[in-house]
Amino acid sequence: MKALILAGGRGTRLWPLSRQYKPKQFQKLISQKTMFQETVARLLPLFNYQDIIVSTFSEYLEEVKKEVPKIPKKNIIIEHFYRERLPSLLLFLTTLKKEEFKEPLLVLPSDHLIKNKIEFQKILTVGEKFIRKNPNYILMLGEKPTFPDTGLGYIKKGNLLKNINNTKIYTAASFKEKPNLWRISGIRLFIFLLPIYWKR
Repeated sequence: MKALILAGGRGTRLWPLSRQYKPKQFQKLISQKTMFQETVARLLPLFNYQDIIVSTFSEYLEEVKKEVPKIPKKNIIIEHFYRERLPSLLLFLTTLKKEEFKEPLLVLPSDHLIKNKIEFQKILTVGEKFIRKNPNYILMLGEKPTFPDTGLGYIKKGNLLKNINNTKIYTAASFKEKPNLWRISGIRLFIFLLPIYWKR
């Protein structure tokens, strides 16, 4: 299994703390590590550096290399145009060999706050187990919202699909990307956090 970290965001919503060459993912917001370094650290018990790939904007290449020098240079994918998440993922997929499409892929942002690292790693382990047995699924990790926010995406929880080691996996009834406020107020939905595994 490989992990793709999306680290090409410009962090415009965090301005003025977030700067042109030092956006949110390269800021020390919650510890002495940057958000990008925190993201890598959460993966290391389950992944080695050879299996961690970073997709980032061309202006941030040196920052990525400086912050986590153990990630091989060949594992850093350069985006020359800013086009959000999907093109970053598609660009990565063009680098894979045919046989690599048989393996699960973890896709995650570089700037999320995840307080319970052990629980996060447990969920990733469960997710990999599920995807290997159910390769036609895309699995996403969500969190209950505490307030409506039009800057986030929402997943409406469907039926219980599987319970693995007390970790419940549900179908997705629907998904709304950054809906209007009236669409999310008073509705019990899950905040979209990250797509965990991609499978052809």
